[in-house]
Amino acid sequence: MEPFSTLIDAHGAQVWRVCRALAGPDDADDAWQETFLAALRSFPGATLNNPQAWLTQIAHHKCAEIHRRRYRDPVPAEVADARINEESANTVERGDLQPLVAALQTELLERGEREGLIDAVHRVLDTPIGPVRVAASDRGIVQLGFSHETDFLRKVAQEVGPRILHAEASAGAYPPTTETARGLLELAEVELREYFTGSRREFTVPIDLHLSGFRGQVVRALSNLEYGRRASYKEIAAYVGNPGAVRAVGSACARNPIPIFLPCHRVVRSDGTWGNYRGGPEAKTFLLELERGG
Repeated sequence: MEPFSTLIDAHGAQVWRVCRALAGPDDADDAWQETFLAALRSFPGATLNNPQAWLTQIAHHKCAEIHRRRYRDPVPAEVADARINEESANTVERGDLQPLVAALQTELLERGEREGLIDAVHRVLDTPIGPVRVAASDRGIVQLGFSHETDFLRKVAQEVGPRILHAEASAGAYPPTTETARGLLELAEVELREYFTGSRREFTVPIDLHLSGFRGQVVRALSNLEYGRRASYKEIAAYVGNPGAVRAVGSACARNPIPIFLPCHRVVRSDGTWGNYRGGPEAKTFLLELERGG
C-alpha cells in the first residue's frame, strides 16, 4: 500500500476543490481537514482501488455534515455535481494549490499526532552531499535516503507502517517535543547540520532500527565506529563473530537503512580503498575527508 503522504500529494488539491465547491470558501479548509483525518483513521484498512473516488466520497460526507450544521439541510446531489464541475473548471491550477495543501497537511499532522494515528514523518534536508530524506517515528530515526533513491517512502512504510506524512520545519518559537516523531525529526536535522559544520562528532538522536539476524548485528555494530575511525569489512565481520562473512558485511552496509547516523561510510576495503556506498563514491569521499579534517 502506498504511503499516506503520496495520497495527499496526488489528490490533496482536487479534494480541496471538492470541499470548496460543496462547503464553500469559508469552510473548505475545515472540510479538507475532516476528510483527510477520516481517511487517516481508516487507513490502511481501506481497500484503495480508486483513491480519488474514495477521498471524494469522504469529502462529500464531511461537507454534507458541515452544511447540515450550518443550514440544517444537505446539498442536493445534482447541485453538488454542478458545483464540483464549476470549481474544477474555474479554480487555480493544481501547482498553485500546493502551498495551501502543505499548510493543511501540517495541521492534519498535528491532529493525527494527538490521536496517535501517525506511523512516521519525513522531510528533505539540504546537505553538502546533496538533498537527503529523513524519516522518523515517535521512537527514533527510521530511514535516511539519498536524492537518487526513489523507493524511500516504500521502505519506511514496510518498516513502521504506511501512515506517513510530510513534516515542514518548525517555524515557531516552541518546536515539537522530542516525544513526537516531528520532534525527533527536528533533532535529527539539527544534529546533521552540526555534523556537517564540524561541531558534532556523535549523534544522540534515537534510532528506530527494524533489523534482525546477521544484517542487524552488522548495522548495529556500526554505531561503535567512532568519528574519524575507519574499519575494514573484514574487521567488522570479526567483530560480529563471523570472520568469514566479509561479503555479507559489505551487503549489510550497502543496505544500511540509516547511513551517516549509523556510519557505514567508515567501513572500507582491507587495501584502504573506499569501497561502495549507497550515497555514491563522491558522498563517501566527502564524509571521510570531513572527518579526517575534523
